[in-house]
Amino acid sequence: TLGVVAMLNNAIIPLFIIVFIYILESGSVCIQLTSKKLFSRKVFLAAPIHHHFEAKGWPEPKVV
Repeated sequence: TLGVVAMLNNAIIPLFIIVFIYILESGSVCIQLTSKKLFSRKVFLAAPIHHHFEAKGWPEPKVV
């Protein structure tokens, strides 16, 4: 897997950067669902967070 390849190549730091992006995306979905259930309102315009930035008017290349 990606983790094993990173450890064999001593590329742990880039692995953390890649994993952080997935955690951020998943976390934004969890925050949105929790907020909607508990407070009946959204935190983001759309979830995952990259859709929120697109809805705010950011161009797609800037989001990616």
